[in-house]
Amino acid sequence: MGMAGITLANILISVGIIIAAVAVSLFIIMKFGRVIVRIALAVLINSILGMITLVLLVYFIGFSIPIDTPTLVATGIFGLPGVGVIAILKLYGASLLVGA
Repeated sequence: MGMAGITLANILISVGIIIAAVAVSLFIIMKFGRVIVRIALAVLINSILGMITLVLLVYFIGFSIPIDTPTLVATGIFGLPGVGVIAILKLYGASLLVGA
């Protein structure tokens, strides 16, 4: 039970590994951070545009797409292309729900 296996060398090695991991992580964030933020922003904008398009189709144009969990998940993940696929499926009488 005590600290029999803990030595100063083990502590220094552990601290060195942690410092190296933090340095590598910071380097990766600094190197690719702008790209990651740009991609995340593009996905967010696409999802927001998809939601706006879905609301316009349902409430203003009168397209009968149900606002339910599968529709919102598909629109949130795929954005405008997701709304397009949902609209095409609805035109052909298909459903997003299996067995519905």
